Amino acid sequence: MYQPEKLKRWLPTLVFVCFSCAYLFQLQNTLTRYQRSDKVINEDAFGYYAILPAYFQYQDPNWRFLDTATAKQEAFRNYIPPIVNTIDDSLKVCKYYSGPAMMQLPFYVIAEWTKRWDDPFDRHHQFYILLSVIFYVLAGFLILYKQLLKWQFHPLSAGALIAFTLFGTNLFVYTAYDPAYSHAYSFFAFAAFAGTLLSIHRASKLWKFIVAGLLYGLIVSIRPLNAIVIFLVPIIFYGQIIRIIKRYPIALVLAILSTCFFPFIQSYLWHWQTGQWYVYPYGNESLNLAQPQLFEFIFGYNCGWALYTPYALMIRDVCRTIQY
Repeated sequence: MYQPEKLKRWLPTLVFVCFSCAYLFQLQNTLTRYQRSDKVINEDAFGYYAILPAYFQYQDPNWRFLDTATAKQEAFRNYIPPIVNTIDDSLKVCKYYSGPAMMQLPFYVIAEWTKRWDDPFDRHHQFYILLSVIFYVLAGFLILYKQLLKWQFHPLSAGALIAFTLFGTNLFVYTAYDPAYSHAYSFFAFAAFAGTLLSIHRASKLWKFIVAGLLYGLIVSIRPLNAIVIFLVPIIFYGQIIRIIKRYPIALVLAILSTCFFPFIQSYLWHWQTGQWYVYPYGNESLNLAQPQLFEFIFGYNCGWALYTPYALMIRDVCRTIQY
């Protein structure tokens, strides 16, 4: 017998389960079609992940283990991604930040507990790193989906919006073809940070300020340029920032202190590698802000944001169309 109330109660869960299944199907199809199952840890992903075996398995701040450990894998026998830079003429440091490695750590520990061979780059470890990506991608979209429901979006409309966000932008590339790059982890951290800020806006509690601080520190530790996400604060708390500062001074202090937690871990890892608490890990690589290449960034054929992510340009109109 048709029961509309029961269907209405289960519809949000059903929509998100269908979305999750669609993502997992497309992920499996992409990995199989392009033979990426043994290339989850590659290029940038290799740099982020290598921090874990370097510290926990080999205790090798000089990165000598790379030559021997990667030799066991066909994908790395002729080419090892250049993840180490030399500073001060002798000190070696990984040029990648440790945020993704910190998020991969629980899955790396499980992989180590269940491993068959002493090889941190084998398919077994790559599988668990892929699981970490799946977990954070779906967790990030679950946070986004729940926020949309709280904004009175219909479950089908909210499901369509998160589906457009994943499959209609280049986020899908970094959650399926190159899944272990920093983008999937950044997406989760952004979603969790925004969700926490919105939760504070609805009901301010001390632990929420601490969580927001931790998440912002994690965001910066994934990629320092991600720090611009701090502009979400004045956007969400428009016109209320002074009132919050006066009303919750202790909470704000704790939020600032908790922000330092993950950057301190990054600083510790630099000290472990070089003896210095702060280094510029990119070596001779630099960002030339005097030549920003804005047109190429927005409209360029190779990587133009507007060209390959047109959905992002009409996101506000889409939201207005599918909202109640």
